[in-house]
Amino acid sequence: MHIINMSFGTKEDSPALSHAVKAAAKAKIVMVASVGNNGGPIEYPAAYKEVIAVGAVDEKERLAEFSSRGPKMDVVAPGVGIRSTWLEKKYRVLSGTSMAAAHISGLYALMLGSNERAVKQTYRAKQLAAKALLESQDQENRPEGVKAQ
Repeated sequence: MHIINMSFGTKEDSPALSHAVKAAAKAKIVMVASVGNNGGPIEYPAAYKEVIAVGAVDEKERLAEFSSRGPKMDVVAPGVGIRSTWLEKKYRVLSGTSMAAAHISGLYALMLGSNERAVKQTYRAKQLAAKALLESQDQENRPEGVKAQ
């Protein structure tokens, strides 16, 4: 396993979850997590330093109102009005930071497939993903709470 997508969150830190994240980081597994949909502070596991914390933006690249936010948010991706698979071989249009996290996990999977050695050496290569997604935004247009890389 090279990538873990975590589309869940909790406001409370968990010793068990923290231990699992540290073990995965030690194994050089890229961990991507949605920041939460509470419009407030970033939730765990996205709040752990070992995890790439992903917020959601709309079609105009504005931070979604529901997206959690804060200085730990590493990157943003589309998360509003995303067509996704659903039960019984159906599709639904969904919104949430889980949709955004899936985009970033997919980006890492593509990077891994094209250059596995480089990704393993820089398994915390969140700067690459953040740069690719935020490069087109001017400093003044960057969503509130997103760090410049």
